[in-house]
Amino acid sequence: MATVPRIIDIRDNLERAREESDGDIDDELDAVEEQIAEYTERTETEGTDEEGVLDTVDNRLLKLETRADGAVEEQLHAARNRIHLFRNARSGAVDGVSVIDVETRFADAGTDKIEDDAAGEEVEFWVVLANDGEERSVTVEIPFYRDDEEVTRVRGESIRLGANVQETVTLITDVPQEAEYYTVDIDTTDSVETSSSVTER
Repeated sequence: MATVPRIIDIRDNLERAREESDGDIDDELDAVEEQIAEYTERTETEGTDEEGVLDTVDNRLLKLETRADGAVEEQLHAARNRIHLFRNARSGAVDGVSVIDVETRFADAGTDKIEDDAAGEEVEFWVVLANDGEERSVTVEIPFYRDDEEVTRVRGESIRLGANVQETVTLITDVPQEAEYYTVDIDTTDSVETSSSVTER
């Protein structure tokens, strides 16, 4: 069974909002949690509308946010920001270069994929890039986030990516203790734009 991508597993924000409220929004928060679970179920079935689920979640959170204030409003806003970051990161590529897969492994653990919390550990990121355009220079960046705030960003070395090829790029770095999730950004020498792909930590 698939798991919710860490970046949109907003149950931590919802729980904080629930703790700060007087209980009058519990039913709405329960409904949002159910819809996040529905997103996971839909990702396991071809041809389903995952974006429609995220639309529904975002709209519910927006309605709640307009009624809330203080700490509750802050948590709901943070949850919406995480959904927007996730959607923006999946939306496109730079000059035909896109991230099609990311795997993480502990740097000293051979080929064992990471299953547990990697905070504070040295981790090797295997990023599979697809270039549908001409040969170009590409640099992979990994920004780490807590809630919707960037904690730090790691930049790899520039590589030359051939035309119409797929290639795996590796980057080894320490995962910040406070990081909750990360994205993978692509910079191309020929463009100032950046494309992101979201992956859970």
